[in-house]
Amino acid sequence: MLLTKYYLLVCLPEGIHFYDLNLDNKQGYKSLADLLLLQQSLHLSMDDYLSQGMCLELSKQERKLLTSPLCQVFLLVPDAWIRSIETQLPLTNSRQVKSLAALALASEVSHLAPERVCYRYSANEKDDEWLLSVTTASKGIYDVICDKLPKASRFKGIVSQQDCFQLFTGQSVKQPHKALAALSITPSIKQASITAAQYAQRWVALLCMVFISQLVLLFSYESEKQDLEAAAFRLEQAQLNSVSLAQVRPNQASLVAKKMMQLLPLDIRINSISNENDVSWLGISVDSEQLLTSFSVWQNKWKNVQLTLMDEWQQPINLEDIKQAYPTTRTRSVLNVVIQIQQK
Repeated sequence: MLLTKYYLLVCLPEGIHFYDLNLDNKQGYKSLADLLLLQQSLHLSMDDYLSQGMCLELSKQERKLLTSPLCQVFLLVPDAWIRSIETQLPLTNSRQVKSLAALALASEVSHLAPERVCYRYSANEKDDEWLLSVTTASKGIYDVICDKLPKASRFKGIVSQQDCFQLFTGQSVKQPHKALAALSITPSIKQASITAAQYAQRWVALLCMVFISQLVLLFSYESEKQDLEAAAFRLEQAQLNSVSLAQVRPNQASLVAKKMMQLLPLDIRINSISNENDVSWLGISVDSEQLLTSFSVWQNKWKNVQLTLMDEWQQPINLEDIKQAYPTTRTRSVLNVVIQIQQK
């Protein structure tokens, strides 16, 4: 990109030096050559260099430059911190196989675990085989730079002194700073991919849990809503029946019907109630077994009135027929009956 800015962090004996690669003049490249020459006097290993507290210290202006989304930062390290190895592989078109082989070689030559190395590789066809060239370095200083930069995503990798010298002193590349990315050494993307996959799995699991909880809440809400509607309907029916009974002209049959309705168990549903010429009719839905026991109790309780058991069409029902039919049924049957109440 034309607007991209490039910066170098150069490991020097006195510390890590910030260098602006956007100076498009000979003096700028000459200054970089001086820094490369000065870096040759650095004889410490990477671990010793870090143990002596040689960390990155940036000014406010430099920090401001490194927060730009259009900047790229590279770390320039001595060649002694870099390891290289070459090997031959059978011909294959699988990029994953080449990457895994390069990572294994980087781990082997660095004597570090795969997640603790930075590397780059190139594969060239030679004599019916792939010539795999791997350049690697420890990930320790990479992590240090990521921690010190204002934006770790701006850090694009490690560059060796030799690669940088050949890039900026050669004449084949017109804009050498733009070719740094191809020469940079970075950590294995496999670990980043695993981490991203783990995060993705956690998010998917969380979304599934939220979705399931929403379904459970919706089901509970609908069930509760249906129960409330059913309760409201039963209350309305009871109120209508009570109003109908209250409007009946008081007589002995109506008073017994009212008292009987008030004493009915909750599992007996009242379907209708009416009164005419000192006769009341109470329509109920009741279990056959319960009807047998309750009707006898009602007859003994209200002996001053005549209770007649009738069907929905107000045809008399013989209680003995129900008694004979009940033992032969395996399941309880609900009967819609009418109790006729009249004075003796």
